[in-house]
Amino acid sequence: MNNLQVQLYNLDYENAVLATLMSDENTYAKICEIVNEDDFAAEKSRLIFRAIKLLSEAGEPVDLVTVHDQLERTKLLHSAGGDSYLALVLSSAFIGNFHLMHYATRIKELSQQRRIRSVLFGAHSAINDDGNDVDVKISNIVSELIEVSKNSNDATKKPRSISSLIEGFLTNQENLMKGIKPKFHKTGFLDLDQKAQIQNGHLVVLAARPAMGKTTLAMNKLARIVDNNRVLDKDGKVISEKTGVIFSLEMPTDEMMIKFLSAEAGVGVNNKNIKEGLITEDEWVGIQQKIVELGEDYPLYIDDQPMITYQQMRSRLVQLQAEGKEIGVVVIDYLQIMGGLDANNLTNSIAEVTGNLKALAKEMNCPIILLSQLNRDLEKRPNKRPINSDLRSSGSIEQDADIIIFVYRDEVYNENSEHKGVAEIIIGKNRHGEIGTVRLGFDGAKSKFTNFMPQYDDGHPFHA
Repeated sequence: MNNLQVQLYNLDYENAVLATLMSDENTYAKICEIVNEDDFAAEKSRLIFRAIKLLSEAGEPVDLVTVHDQLERTKLLHSAGGDSYLALVLSSAFIGNFHLMHYATRIKELSQQRRIRSVLFGAHSAINDDGNDVDVKISNIVSELIEVSKNSNDATKKPRSISSLIEGFLTNQENLMKGIKPKFHKTGFLDLDQKAQIQNGHLVVLAARPAMGKTTLAMNKLARIVDNNRVLDKDGKVISEKTGVIFSLEMPTDEMMIKFLSAEAGVGVNNKNIKEGLITEDEWVGIQQKIVELGEDYPLYIDDQPMITYQQMRSRLVQLQAEGKEIGVVVIDYLQIMGGLDANNLTNSIAEVTGNLKALAKEMNCPIILLSQLNRDLEKRPNKRPINSDLRSSGSIEQDADIIIFVYRDEVYNENSEHKGVAEIIIGKNRHGEIGTVRLGFDGAKSKFTNFMPQYDDGHPFHA
């Protein structure tokens, strides 16, 4: 425990920075993106820095006299050490720009270490408190540590002039003219990929009424994205990969595993045969081949905790990152049964979740595919194809989503449908591309969507 009592501050650094700020009024702008008032360990230093900040931001001169006057007017001169302490600070050596930036950075680093120590002390108390769920404790601790790692004064986050963005714009246009398009995650569904390209940072909402196959479509997309991000050498060793994560709030892991293997093993396996132990010899060969292909470290994770909250999801993704795994895609099945939603104020609580998930997609630099139920009201319409307003609590979902995709299968409503085995994938919103409808083949027995081709063999649609 004594090791935790290491001195995590340096008053010489703090005094040198403050002395330089009072000696050269042009230096505040150079470090205000690095440190803030709370980063100074000594209260006297914090008060002096606050006075310098207020003067600088008001466009007033900054020197010993004006800082003294500012502290006196705000009745903080005594708390800041009075005349004698200001004189002591100013007697510190004036440092040049290079040393100023170094000292300021070191003050920030020490401040972060103090905050880490505070979080860990709090974690020690939480561990001894038997009142909360372990997952909640872990989530809270990890979230607090993540907050420490964030630097709200990062200079790279300041507004950029439009002139500085021109070069990037011209480069993008040049690439487009050469036929070089922005990278996107290929899902294997050619028509869909052409219209609605899923990119890192996207929040993709996949919505449908029950039994339409939205979980199956999400799993199919997830598997293709993971496969396409996995690069192996000639000996089968992994060169690079990205991890796929599915939060399955409704379906347990064993059912998700059946759905995954049913779709991915060979040309597909009847999931009923898997559930009843009636796998055919050919199906068993396909399953074994897929298991060998997956190996011991295939980068796809399933979390089936019911009622999991956004905070817990984020915590678990951060834990995977801490283990050295790069998150490539996340699927959440599904929004309306997530934990933490307030049934008495569902619209606002869903708005908070979708806003957080959009931010999380950007933070993780990967797409998040969010499954959602639709309102029952559409069942009353003659045309039951979904539209954006059919999304439950649709305002925030429609606003935060980059892409909204609906799944509609006519055979669910019409027993004698001419379109059996066909799914309409309706793109209701696409922030960066087209809206419209594409067709996919659907094989529910094998938990599989396929590319659809408008060719017919003996009256049946062909899909591959």
